[in-house]
Amino acid sequence: MAVEPTLYGDVTAERIAVLDKAVPAAAVVPLPARPAEEIPQPRERTAPDPRTPADESRRTEREGASGRVSGHFVLVTALATLWPVLLVTLVVNGIHEPSIGFAAIPGFALEFWLLHAARNLYRTGQPTTPQ
Repeated sequence: MAVEPTLYGDVTAERIAVLDKAVPAAAVVPLPARPAEEIPQPRERTAPDPRTPADESRRTEREGASGRVSGHFVLVTALATLWPVLLVTLVVNGIHEPSIGFAAIPGFALEFWLLHAARNLYRTGQPTTPQ
């Protein structure tokens, strides 16, 4: 684990000391001091261009929202969680019906699609992968 105190504003010498105490001596790899130009510095955040239209900035935020939980993601994930419970209940209770096996195939296909859509919503914010 490498800790770069220059990249985080709230990393103080006291906090580094706590980290140093927590690491066993056998796991410490001493490194030579680096020249100042090789020490990473935080990137400055730039404000959005004031000429950017509101719709475009919203679209940019939405496209950059990978890994975020949205309302659509919660809905599709809830369906993907509840659907197999219902499907298994129907299959188990209708096990003596010869046609239940054929009816379960589209049910499992729907579950696959729900899982795929939930994954894409989490990653891209879109239910399907953009073409």
